[in-house]
Amino acid sequence: MNRSSLHNSLSIRGRACGWILPSAILCAALSLAAWSTPAQAASSATGEEYLSTGEYAEPNILFVIDRDADMDEPCDDSSTDSCIETVKAAILEVVQHYDWARYGVVGTSSTASSDAFYKIAPVGTSYAELSSAITPVSTVSVDVRNNAEVLEDLGTNYFSITAAADSVDDDGDGIAADWAEAPILYACAETHVIVITRNRPEQDDQVSGSWSPSITPDVTCDSTGLITTGTDTQCMYDNLVYKLYNTDLNSGLSGTQNVTVHTVGIDIGSTTVAEDLYGNASDVIGGAGTYTVAASSDQVLSSILTVMQDIRTGTFSRSTPIVTSSGDRLIYSFYELTGDNPLAEG
Repeated sequence: MNRSSLHNSLSIRGRACGWILPSAILCAALSLAAWSTPAQAASSATGEEYLSTGEYAEPNILFVIDRDADMDEPCDDSSTDSCIETVKAAILEVVQHYDWARYGVVGTSSTASSDAFYKIAPVGTSYAELSSAITPVSTVSVDVRNNAEVLEDLGTNYFSITAAADSVDDDGDGIAADWAEAPILYACAETHVIVITRNRPEQDDQVSGSWSPSITPDVTCDSTGLITTGTDTQCMYDNLVYKLYNTDLNSGLSGTQNVTVHTVGIDIGSTTVAEDLYGNASDVIGGAGTYTVAASSDQVLSSILTVMQDIRTGTFSRSTPIVTSSGDRLIYSFYELTGDNPLAEG
């Protein structure tokens, strides 16, 4: 399999319900009612089809930015902008123009001793708020790329939060969404993490045993490179991806509230530890998460859009209901995004 392209068959992964309403119960109820209408399709009286919007639960998408010291250099030799500025600009482009999701952003740790994620903007942040929050984000002066530790911290201390969101800036950071409020609001909403990283993990050895399950195959390494024996101290990223995908992180909602992790590698060589690790992270969850490589600065945005296209696969929408001439039936046309069309046509 070519790990510079999609690690996904672009199959439908949608949840059982998909309607934005005040509660998960109403969400599921309306979905059931909609599907119980006669399975027919028709256009309006004028021959036009009106596609209604907002009729699915918006997916939660959290970006993880690599803040390692080498992100201060350009992503490739032909660029003059620092790699972190290129990544930030790409994220803002996505958030501004792909308004069908709820977005948030975190970064890797500021010090080698920390195993926590760096807070930038919680899930549910508006474009204007996110733009203000991400602008001052910079690299750190040390080599620390603790991608696995960040995933564990997110699973333990963020995605598991069940406190209701109130649209009030309780923590005074200028963002209505708060870090102490649940990022997952609906049982029928998918949750995705997009890790944008330049190289293999560094200073990523503080992962607890319960968050590093056994997987097969398992890419293992230490600070010197790949290993076949001994303790895996720096390549637990694939284990964490597997754990998040196979864990119910929010017991307050019905169903399994898991997280799908995608990886955008920047200038990753084909015979490197990073290539093996990030590719395996996709493989161990059956390709549910995408691994794609941006070979240059110009490809960072397009690589993220590759992931976004995959996330939207299986999203359903429908036309405005039409009342039959007899007045006793509603007719809908349902649309499914297949994920293989650059224009997102169903």
